[in-house]
Amino acid sequence: MLNFFHTKYFTIVAIAVVGVLGVAVWRQEPSNQAIERRVDNLQNEIADLNERNSELVSLEEYFKSDAYLEKEAKLKLNVKRPDENVVFIKSENSVASASIQAAASLPFWQRWLGKIFK
Repeated sequence: MLNFFHTKYFTIVAIAVVGVLGVAVWRQEPSNQAIERRVDNLQNEIADLNERNSELVSLEEYFKSDAYLEKEAKLKLNVKRPDENVVFIKSENSVASASIQAAASLPFWQRWLGKIFK
């Protein structure tokens, strides 16, 4: 049996098997590289999603905070603390735009008469 491993036929068969396996590995390499690139892309996407998730968690905590509730109450419900003073500042542009909007809502003939008899 040991003599079989020392024959030229075994050597030829062994070289052929190694060659076939080498060709199979060589042909598989491009798909392995594509899979590795895809895995890298997915890992980057996972990292981005984890970062976005942590941002959303912190945003959720802010929405539950008293500071956010107070800010929204002041903006939307015109609520103020008892020790606060509220100051309203009207700009020239807001008064002018309000008068333009009021004039635009008038019928045509009233606007026409307003221009003549101003």
